[in-house]
Amino acid sequence: MQKTVSSTTRPIAFIFDMDGVIVDNSKYHNMSWIEFCRRHGKQITAADVEARFGNTNIEYIRHIFGENFSEVDVARFGEEKETIYREMFTPELQPATGLVDLLSQIVERHIPCAVATAAPTSNVDFVLDGTGIRKYFNLVVDADCVTKGKPDPEIYLTTATMLQVQPEDCVVFEDSIFGIRSGKAAGMKVVAITSSYSAGKIQAETSPDLVINSFTDLNLKTIEKLFANS
Repeated sequence: MQKTVSSTTRPIAFIFDMDGVIVDNSKYHNMSWIEFCRRHGKQITAADVEARFGNTNIEYIRHIFGENFSEVDVARFGEEKETIYREMFTPELQPATGLVDLLSQIVERHIPCAVATAAPTSNVDFVLDGTGIRKYFNLVVDADCVTKGKPDPEIYLTTATMLQVQPEDCVVFEDSIFGIRSGKAAGMKVVAITSSYSAGKIQAETSPDLVINSFTDLNLKTIEKLFANS
């Protein structure tokens, strides 16, 4: 791994969660989980779904159907749910407001940039290719690359290792409670976006380094200030 560099060049890696961050899709995951469960005779609420944002499909489906649910059935049910989600979200698919401007600044500075998401590969392809923003990212780490969902820090530590940077030199962009905790547990700076939870809830339940309402509130100088006393 590379050693920490001087503050004038930090952060040296940006890591973006996907759902609720690079696309504003939280309500569509809510609706698709509710619809999926309805089709299988299960009742859940939007609050039930929100409480587990950041979990993998394996964790969430076993939460609904039981820990003994087979891997084959988990994979089949997971893809069924994601198909419902993609059908619902396709008409609204676009990058989050202000995201492309920020990504363009990152590319101009030649700063490594990654996606780290608990989503399955099918959803990652749907979002990155459907919005045309795959070109901005050096690396994509999804649910197939890890064994533990957020709030475990595995996905962010794995991403840092693959980028060949130290965790403390990374800034994570997250929207979920579990995701923010995951980034902080990895020893990274975390910028929380209020697309899935209010600023009050985020600040009451987690400890992000910065809370924003959208990427239009952000620029590289603001992010660099997070590292000033590191």
